[in-house]
Amino acid sequence: MRIKDGGSVSKIKLPIITEIKITAINGYSFELWINESLSYMTLEEALKLRDELQNQIHKSISQGGLK
Repeated sequence: MRIKDGGSVSKIKLPIITEIKITAINGYSFELWINESLSYMTLEEALKLRDELQNQIHKSISQGGLK
């Protein structure tokens, strides 16, 4: 998925992802935290992310990927 306004990251300290968090903020905006790096998403982008996750989970299940 593409984020319309692009993303920016700062404070990248870890070489691996250890935490992903999405927080609703004012209006229809969301903070997307990956480790200690912050990007902002619109409601539409958050819904697209949800849809992509659902599709990939269903695909994995149908292929026998989760046991």
